[in-house]
Amino acid sequence: MRELALVGAGRVGSAFLKIWNNREIIVIDPRVPMDSFLGYALVDEIHAGMAKVAIVAVPGDIASIKIIECFEAGMNVVDVSFHNYDCKKLGEIAKKHGCWYLPDAGFGPGIMNMMCSRLAQAYNPISINAYIGGNPLHRKAPWFYKSTWNSADHLEEYTRPARYIENGAVKTVMPLESDTRIIDVPGVGSMEAFCSDGLRTLLDNPGTANMAEFTLRWPGFIDNMKLMWQSGMLLPGTIDHFATGIALSKQWTPEKDEQDLSVLFVEARVASDERVRGMRMIHTRDGGEHSSMSWCTAAGTAAALNMALDAQESLNMAPGLHTIETMVHDSSLFAAYYDIFEQVGIKIVEYYA
Repeated sequence: MRELALVGAGRVGSAFLKIWNNREIIVIDPRVPMDSFLGYALVDEIHAGMAKVAIVAVPGDIASIKIIECFEAGMNVVDVSFHNYDCKKLGEIAKKHGCWYLPDAGFGPGIMNMMCSRLAQAYNPISINAYIGGNPLHRKAPWFYKSTWNSADHLEEYTRPARYIENGAVKTVMPLESDTRIIDVPGVGSMEAFCSDGLRTLLDNPGTANMAEFTLRWPGFIDNMKLMWQSGMLLPGTIDHFATGIALSKQWTPEKDEQDLSVLFVEARVASDERVRGMRMIHTRDGGEHSSMSWCTAAGTAAALNMALDAQESLNMAPGLHTIETMVHDSSLFAAYYDIFEQVGIKIVEYYA
């Protein structure tokens, strides 16, 4: 039995292989030509006894099907997918099969969960806001945007009800019907933010009475998407036509070697003063094999895996659901998680302003 299986070798999966650099990984992706992964075992289906841990990085709700298949095959799962399946239910299925399950293990959710948890633990804040986005480094009309990830998952960001916490209660708002706010990102400039559904497992253990996640875009893009929403182009029955049109026109497709930018910062406010405690990472990638968003997501996945493997050795992780935000409370596990970022050239800065 091998140590690891990678389910999905697309943008994030291929970046993960580069970061982890372990030739004992089984790649499960029938879309990938064998000669693309020389040195790796490549199979096209999940079966029992193939590996101890599976990293699931496939798009859309097909991910939940593959996660359950992994549990049925006896594999623990580190999940980086943006599916809409209840993580608690997946945790129950994992427990039934004697497996552990670590969801939301990428960039945001993922690294964002770590930041929220560490700030909540350190400062007991009254509110936490997370701001996250992947964008082209240079803006170009009419969209002011390029997408470096799966279009199905991308459009979910604008159509899935966004859950946030207000005075201890979970509330929802449609993302493109939420208020847009202007955010000044140090060294980057002004960006626009709208409420999005990235809290997920943080909804159960926020560490504060008020928490929300906001997606960052260059000014102009959100107005364009609101127009698409108001005109019905993002409704069931028409959204597929919109997605197809965007794909065929290549309006959101990055040009070769186009630079892109990933921004993530989390800010906590406490009752005693007006100053902000925060954590921030800003990462630019100069085109090439991997986009910044793919690289940062893969780094978050590798960090989560490193922490889970460490916990598996030292704590004998119990079957069922585990979360990034809970595990990083342990200082040794946090060290295992954080260690990956220095290795891959990602800097996380803590600030107090």
